[in-house]
Amino acid sequence: MVCSQRLLNTRPLQCFSDQRNALSRPQKLSCKRDHFSPATLGHSTTAISNRSFLNQSRARLCCAAAQGQAISKEEQEANEKRWQESGGGVGSSDQWRWTLNWNDISPEIVVGSCPRSPSDVVRIKQEAGATAILCLQSDLCHEAMQIDWPAIRAEAVSEGVIMTRVAVRDFDHNDQALMLPEAVRMLYLLIAAGKKVYVHCTAGINRATLTVVGYFTFVKAMPLQDALHKVKSARAQANPYVDCWKTVRTRMLEGRTDEIVGLAKHIYRQRQERGEHGNADGFADWVRAEELLLQETFQRQLGCSLSLLSSLKEVEGADLARLTEDRGDEVAALQAKAKQEQAHLTKVTEELNMAKEQLASFQASGGSSKEGLSDGESVLAELDRARQEIAGLRTAMQEVAANTQALLHAARGNGLQLAGNGQPH
Repeated sequence: MVCSQRLLNTRPLQCFSDQRNALSRPQKLSCKRDHFSPATLGHSTTAISNRSFLNQSRARLCCAAAQGQAISKEEQEANEKRWQESGGGVGSSDQWRWTLNWNDISPEIVVGSCPRSPSDVVRIKQEAGATAILCLQSDLCHEAMQIDWPAIRAEAVSEGVIMTRVAVRDFDHNDQALMLPEAVRMLYLLIAAGKKVYVHCTAGINRATLTVVGYFTFVKAMPLQDALHKVKSARAQANPYVDCWKTVRTRMLEGRTDEIVGLAKHIYRQRQERGEHGNADGFADWVRAEELLLQETFQRQLGCSLSLLSSLKEVEGADLARLTEDRGDEVAALQAKAKQEQAHLTKVTEELNMAKEQLASFQASGGSSKEGLSDGESVLAELDRARQEIAGLRTAMQEVAANTQALLHAARGNGLQLAGNGQPH
């Protein structure tokens, strides 16, 4: 989760000792009751008493944090907020300080805390196996934790990891309800592209888990309780705001009664044809109709996003081909010149070798006649001329190569400009 809405004067925590750092590394969390999983205990989404499991099994949880005091008053307040909401006020709020940690929720989804430095991105790629990162932090979060987003994103790009962002304010129920559909749509798009997605807010407790619950329910049509169980069984400290989820669901179904009724009747008829005659009041059919209608809505939205990306790619390709064609004559001329220069260089090199052989022959003969000296001076002059000409040819070829590359780079750069401007920042 994050930060309070005031700017925090924080810095990334340094690496701990081997023992402490081992606590912050991701661990597989079991659903067994001796691990006191929140899913098996049936916790709600608000502050709950009787959460001693988080204190008793702290070493087993991926949110195990550094020992000692928070590094600023504001960060301490944010820690206490998470401690109260997700930890029930058990133990010390220092146990809720930031560490880089994560859990696999499904084969294509990882939920974790935020990367605070470029090196964290490398760990997420190498250790978590993520090929895409979905950031849910707001500008306030980045400012509070002194996160250099451009540097982190640049590192992701250099590592071949897609990194995108849906800014959501922490602890703000209204904003989380507002942005949840967009966060779910972005996660769906990345998964549809075949990526393993690392979803993070600040601590991987609230916004990230809410987004994953939204994906399971809205996209996969999974019942809410099943989705909550799946997320909390994998990440015990998960604390999604279910009230935000309910708000989004209500908004998306508002005014769609006719569609729901029609779909519920269709589900009922299918059950009858299969010989399933239970559910006399049709309530389960109605709920299932709502789930499928939401699923279909997100599928249509995904189709819109894919259509846009496809169009951008097609325009980019067409522009690149046109620009390459426009500059093709210049590139061809430079390439022809380079070929000529190479042939000339080969000829001069052969002449140089012949001059070297003549000089060696003269030296071997031991001749000292005036004619011999004259021949020797002539050979030396030829060698010097050949060396100068070779040096000039090499310089010319380097210039030709540089000009060719510059033309091709300009063509590619202009062709990519449209796609670059079309990306959200």
